[in-house]
Amino acid sequence: MKVYVFQSGNRTGFKFKFGFTPNSEGSNLPTAGAPWTLVKSLDVGSAGGLKHNSPGVGPILDGIQTKGFAVANATPAL
Repeated sequence: MKVYVFQSGNRTGFKFKFGFTPNSEGSNLPTAGAPWTLVKSLDVGSAGGLKHNSPGVGPILDGIQTKGFAVANATPAL
């Protein structure tokens, strides 16, 4: 699965800094964080195998699975 990492442009009214989504346009990210800017894309593996073991990846992937996206203050250097 390819995950796209976006940075929120709303630094005052939105508490999360990054959005993670399989949507390459980021159009499903919360509008409260807009404007969203693409930071990078990550390949988190094929057939469910993770290539990144950084802390926080599990909750991010869980959020993507349940909501289609995840928002966090995590670093995008997954």
